[in-house]
Amino acid sequence: MLKRLKIGNFAIIDKLDLNFYEGMTVITGETGAGKSILIDAISLLSGERASQDMIRFQEERAFIEGVFELDDKRRRKLFTEFGVTANPELVIERELAVNNKNSVKINGENKTLGDLKNIMRLILDIHSQFDTQRLLNPDSYLELLDNFQPERLERFLNSYQTRLAKLKQTESEYERLKRQKEALESKRDSLSAELTELRQLAFTPDELERLQDEADKLNNFDRVYEQFQLAIETIDGGALETNLYQLHKTLERLSGYSGEYKYLSDKITDHYYELEDLFREIRDKAQDLNFDPEELERLNGRIYLLQRTIEKYGKNLPELCQYIDSLEQLLADANGIDFNLQGQKKQLDEEFSQVVIDAKQLSQARQALAASITLELTTRLHELGLQSTKIEFKFSSAVPETPEAISGFKDDGIDAVDILISTNVGEPLKPLAKTASGGEMSRVMLAFKSIFVGSRQLETMIFDEIDTGISGKVARQIALSIKEIAKKCQVLSITHIPQVAASGDHHLSVRKVVEGGRTIAKAKYLDFSERVNDLAMMLSIGSPTPSTIDAAKELLLET
Repeated sequence: MLKRLKIGNFAIIDKLDLNFYEGMTVITGETGAGKSILIDAISLLSGERASQDMIRFQEERAFIEGVFELDDKRRRKLFTEFGVTANPELVIERELAVNNKNSVKINGENKTLGDLKNIMRLILDIHSQFDTQRLLNPDSYLELLDNFQPERLERFLNSYQTRLAKLKQTESEYERLKRQKEALESKRDSLSAELTELRQLAFTPDELERLQDEADKLNNFDRVYEQFQLAIETIDGGALETNLYQLHKTLERLSGYSGEYKYLSDKITDHYYELEDLFREIRDKAQDLNFDPEELERLNGRIYLLQRTIEKYGKNLPELCQYIDSLEQLLADANGIDFNLQGQKKQLDEEFSQVVIDAKQLSQARQALAASITLELTTRLHELGLQSTKIEFKFSSAVPETPEAISGFKDDGIDAVDILISTNVGEPLKPLAKTASGGEMSRVMLAFKSIFVGSRQLETMIFDEIDTGISGKVARQIALSIKEIAKKCQVLSITHIPQVAASGDHHLSVRKVVEGGRTIAKAKYLDFSERVNDLAMMLSIGSPTPSTIDAAKELLLET
């Protein structure tokens, strides 16, 4: 429960330090006095987003601190699941700054808004007039239903969402393969033609250089022949071999005089025999020379064909060899893509079927939950003066028929929910959003909240004018219902209805005053006589009269 609330420089609140207590605390005050500002401050402690406009005019920072007392079980849950520093109490601090350097602290440690929201949803529920308006929007009904007992649906919802995410991944891969196949099919013929052409050429990476060398030799045959003849004449002249032989013998004799010169003799011996081999090779190559015009024509034709291919594809021969490999792989993939598509389609169908099963199980779990809620709602509505009321959750569950309709699976399932109501005997059930009056809406929402607090075992529940649009006997029934909720958890209730205000265990009055030329909101707890006067003001058109004062006393004494 909320034990203490400290506010500084927030809207028209300068400084406020309030203690709160068990049971039902009513909050009253004239319109615009600042009652809702208290709720806005508590909303920030529950994780709502802040705005710079909330900071008091001419101030740099606003500060809200809430101290919550928790039972042992809930405290242990917070410490273990959310990493909250162990402490007998839960202390939430929000600081807002005009430079947007806001901060959130839980038990003295910096936390994110997400952390704060996840923690406080286990502790606190704030009803605003907007919540009642949500009953006019059928799109909110599914969330309203899911929030009653989320633990009953958690297993089904988690399984559904996990499998749906996997199904979407499988569908994405299937569509990718389909696009790949379509792209390959559109150019398969041209790629096959290219591969056939390149394969028929049967070239090697170094063929062009080798062919050009052979062609150069034939194109310059006369010069090559002439040079070989000169080389042979030089060899056959005898002087070169004779001189080498004489040098070899001289060095051989020199080595006889000293071992130091032997290496010279060995070297010339090696070179002498190497030169003999060279001379023999020169003679052989000169003898092999043969000019073949047809071979030259063949070489030039092959060179032209290869150069034209290089120009056509914009790749040299080594690159074309790699291109052939890539074409073979690409066309092999194209041939195997149908097999992959079949496998992916089979997986898609299997996962689709499982998601359908999970979606139906989630829907069935919701419908079972809705049935149990309907019984409790009917009881609560009868207690709130709607004795002839019937209420029903109407489910419209659209199950996609094929994997191609996967978009029909929503993240929260396949269900659309409407709430139907009949408040008069003999009248058919009709959509709540279209038929219920403002007072009926308030009572329906209060009925929801009364069973909500029991299912969620909340510490604190706050009502911001849930009794709007009601009066008389119904107001008394509303008051009793809120009082009943206060037996299960702490209740703070902003009200303009005297019957509700009189039901409170504690009465907090909010008013505006002007100090130093500035409007300031202040709050104080009222004693019995002050409560009588406050209630008499609510019951009066103008100033309280003796009869309204007596009526106010009677209301207080009845509760």
